[in-house]
Amino acid sequence: MPETIDAREEQQLLDAVKKAGDHVAAGMTPDAAVEKVARDSGFGPGKIRLMGQAYNTGQQLGQWRTGGTNI
Repeated sequence: MPETIDAREEQQLLDAVKKAGDHVAAGMTPDAAVEKVARDSGFGPGKIRLMGQAYNTGQQLGQWRTGGTNI
């Protein structure tokens, strides 16, 4: 059975993904940005996995919407 997250955790992950996106926009690689934010937030393996999936999904949606790259 998949684990669920509550509204507080969902907002925490959303904020973390936005911070990672800001770091990427400032020149960090996506991996380094996700790692930095996850460490700073004290995330465990499950939240790190969700954060990485959310970041990647956001990037893919951005590329789909613009019809090209969104780097």
